[in-house]
Amino acid sequence: MKRTLDFDYEEHLDFTLIGIICAYKDFRLCYDINKALGITLCKEDDLEMKKEKRGSASLFSLFNYSNNDHEQYIIIANKGSNGHFINELKHVDYFFLIRDLAHFNSLDTIIEKIKQISIITNIALLEASDYKSAENFLLIDE
Repeated sequence: MKRTLDFDYEEHLDFTLIGIICAYKDFRLCYDINKALGITLCKEDDLEMKKEKRGSASLFSLFNYSNNDHEQYIIIANKGSNGHFINELKHVDYFFLIRDLAHFNSLDTIIEKIKQISIITNIALLEASDYKSAENFLLIDE
C-alpha cells in the first residue's frame, strides 16, 4: 500500500517577501535597515540547506528581529556557500521577510524607507508562491 502526504506549502508561505539587490555585505545592509526602520536585526547561525547531491550543503547568512507585537523581520542571503537559496532569483542578493506585520505598521512605509537606503540598488515586492523553490523559506524557523 502506497501512502502519500498531501502538503500544501503555499498556505505556510504567509509572509511579506521583498527582494533586495545590494552589492554590500550582509552586516552593512542590516545596519542600514536597522537605522531606517528602528529595529535591531541580529546575526543568527547560518541556515544550512542540504542539496540533493550527497554531501552537498550550502550555508546562508541569516539575520532576525522580533518585537513585542510578534512582528518578525528576517534577512537571508540568496547567495550561499554552495548555490542560491532561490534558484529562480539569482539576481537577488537578499530576501527580507516580514511575518505578522502589526496593523499600525504600513508595508508601504517600510518599502519607502528601504528604498531610501543609499547602498540598495533596487527592491521588489515578491510573491513567494510564484517560485518553485519557495519551500526553502519553510526552513526558516518562526
